[in-house]
Amino acid sequence: MKHGTSMARRGAVSAIAVVSAVALITGCAGGTGGSGGSEDGSGGESGGVIKVGAILGETGGFPYGQVAPGVKAYFDKVNEDGGAGGYTFELITADDKNDSGEAAQAARKLVQQDGVVGMVGTTSNVDCDANKAFYEAQSIGTVGLGTGPTCFNSPNWMPVNPGPFVGQVAQMTYAFDTLGATRVCAAFNDDPTARDYVIALADWFAETTGNEMTYVDVNIDPSASPVPAVTKAKNEGCEALLLSTPGPSVVAFMQAAQSIGFEGTILAAASAMDPSVPETLGGLAEAGARGEADAGLIVVSEVASVTSTSPDVVEAIEALDAAGVSPSFWNFVGWLSAAVFVNAIESDGGEHDPMTSEGVLEILRGMPAFESGFTGSPLRFGEPNLGVQMMHVVGGVFEPAPGQDASGWTVVPPLPTL
Repeated sequence: MKHGTSMARRGAVSAIAVVSAVALITGCAGGTGGSGGSEDGSGGESGGVIKVGAILGETGGFPYGQVAPGVKAYFDKVNEDGGAGGYTFELITADDKNDSGEAAQAARKLVQQDGVVGMVGTTSNVDCDANKAFYEAQSIGTVGLGTGPTCFNSPNWMPVNPGPFVGQVAQMTYAFDTLGATRVCAAFNDDPTARDYVIALADWFAETTGNEMTYVDVNIDPSASPVPAVTKAKNEGCEALLLSTPGPSVVAFMQAAQSIGFEGTILAAASAMDPSVPETLGGLAEAGARGEADAGLIVVSEVASVTSTSPDVVEAIEALDAAGVSPSFWNFVGWLSAAVFVNAIESDGGEHDPMTSEGVLEILRGMPAFESGFTGSPLRFGEPNLGVQMMHVVGGVFEPAPGQDASGWTVVPPLPTL
């Protein structure tokens, strides 16, 4: 049967194991991951366990470790349903500790020792840059969450999310066009891999739309006090402040804004799409809490929210609840990554061998468009996902914000190569 993002629940014991794999590599043999099948990736005999990896920045203040339970939950459902295309699926994870050297070591262990044939659910600030050449040399395809320019430009990567840059354009568009702000400012995390592109994208946006940012600060430390950044926004007369920082830092920004008396609307990136954010903020997240000019906390959602009534999302929530996992943006990314991967394997119909990395990469590159209730545009390998949802808080939960199309999604134009 063809698997969508939703499947009936069964009580069978999972056929996969999630293994935490972080180790130092002292010597690695060459060759691609997997065993059996043909060396060129053409179709092999059906059956077996397809082993995939995921490199996650679990250590370092980011909630990326929450992605793995989503991948596992989807693989569990597929395996309990008898597998897909004659195969079952196993996930092995590694924590890169937000360090490029750790990411490089983890990738080599996963591929050359553990024998993974692809990556599913990888979410890391450093993996794309640290391992781009290695993945290309080893024919490793990745489906996961893109965090920086390299993830979206690599021939071996398929981000399921639109990415922070699509989100940035959506934030700017919503602030100027829907909120009607004329002084729009930004405070983004200090990310050396993205800093130049963020600034160039703001310049491109100004040239394209005529709407110029008041300033773009790309030096924010999410572990530091946000008071100086909020004070600057107030002194500069910012009517809207765009943030790209983890959820706990967004909470701190909102609290600092209230304390300082900054009334401008705060628009946050997708990393704030977590139920804990409105739960922690309470009424402070809602419109008017900090003054008449405050439209409430508005957050970019790169996948559907936990309040979505899409059958795909509802099924994911049910499966995650049954597994004892609290549904969130992060495990939705994992679920969606696994769904894309499994459906690509099944849609291939045995033309290529999914027990080899070469075969998996060819399967991903040739996969048909994947549509689900999780995204605003179909997912295709090598093509950008340009749909996001702008969410606001009503009654303590995220709901689609006003001013979007009839489907509740905002689709931005293709981004420039800068």
